[in-house]
Amino acid sequence: MSVSDRTPLRSHAIRNVCLVLICLAALATGGCGGDDDSGSSSGNDKNKPILIGAAVALTGDEAPFDEPPMQAFQQAADEVNANGGINGRKLDVVVRDMKSDPSLASRVTIDLINKGAELVLTPCDPDLGAPGAIAAQQKGIISFSLCEASARFGPQGIGKYVYTPSHITYLEGYVMAEWAKMKRNLSRAFVIEDKTFAGYDGEVCKGFRNRWDDLGGETVGSDTLSADDKSIASTVTRIKDSNPDFVYMCSQPPGSPGWIRQIRAAGLDMPILMATATDGSYWLKAVPDLSDVFYPSMGSIYGDDPNPRVNEFVEAFTKKQGHPPQTAYALFGAAVMDLWKKAVEEAGTTDAEPVRKALDSFKDVDTLVGATTYTDTAHIALDRPMLIMEVQDGKIRFSGETWKVKKPPTLTG
Repeated sequence: MSVSDRTPLRSHAIRNVCLVLICLAALATGGCGGDDDSGSSSGNDKNKPILIGAAVALTGDEAPFDEPPMQAFQQAADEVNANGGINGRKLDVVVRDMKSDPSLASRVTIDLINKGAELVLTPCDPDLGAPGAIAAQQKGIISFSLCEASARFGPQGIGKYVYTPSHITYLEGYVMAEWAKMKRNLSRAFVIEDKTFAGYDGEVCKGFRNRWDDLGGETVGSDTLSADDKSIASTVTRIKDSNPDFVYMCSQPPGSPGWIRQIRAAGLDMPILMATATDGSYWLKAVPDLSDVFYPSMGSIYGDDPNPRVNEFVEAFTKKQGHPPQTAYALFGAAVMDLWKKAVEEAGTTDAEPVRKALDSFKDVDTLVGATTYTDTAHIALDRPMLIMEVQDGKIRFSGETWKVKKPPTLTG
């Protein structure tokens, strides 16, 4: 299944109830933040490789989302090994398919831990990633989701050894609210929220609304749509009647391309601001020659990123895989390596507690997806600078602007 078959951000559809239920079940047996283990004890053996266990989806619905960042992580591991490893130890990445099945995720992870895994990688999706993260937490082993964007995937929900390289969902809304008001001098917004993936899209919209109101922006109208809504004539009429400076759309394919096409067909040519889920050119054929669409991204996969390392990564990825990354989410896999490698080198060991302390001290650490700060309460980026990407003449490109929020979101928005 290709990314074009489904939305690229199912991995960020945060289903809080499911995650809480998983955690409650684990608590009954000592999981979700339990401190029975102080960390793995194999991190000082310099005579053997560092085993990294990835319990991720290689098949099933989640595979299109886990596979690109997993490929990127393996690419980064190859580079690390070519340069002597970490603390003199080579990396042995063992990947097991949890088949997009949450009931299988824990068993696969435990098997990897029993084989001596010193780092565990889990899926992007919170429901699929939580079982493995809980198993690693219980055993005192650091785990990283490949790209989960919920603050609950860390000390707020599962435990202190759980991390993600991603920015928090709310940040996307904050970035676009500030950029619209402070940079583009836009004041009147019409907001469209996609309820199809209420976790991700709802949190992006919450971030936008919170910061937009803070800045004194005016919301002249709003509507809630579903990917099943093929015709949005009434929404188009409301946009016309309210005459906004721009439309802010917390949405993603498959719904958004059709809605954008109808908005433009009605002669409405104001800027449309979107969520990061817009990234990926696969959907542009549905809206030929589209222009004046903008969204924030962790990096540009189109050869024009301001960081030469990103462009080099995309070139190497394309050469190795035979195709370029389908979305910028692939960059997160390499970012996991950036973060964990630095922490292990600072700690001098792979043992969880020293590595956790190193990670929690990170302040604007350079990674492939930008500067990253962690604290003992936030294992997710809250204020990372983001690239402003634009769609012009039917093509996606870096706009030339990078935005760091003046006021970061909190863990609750």
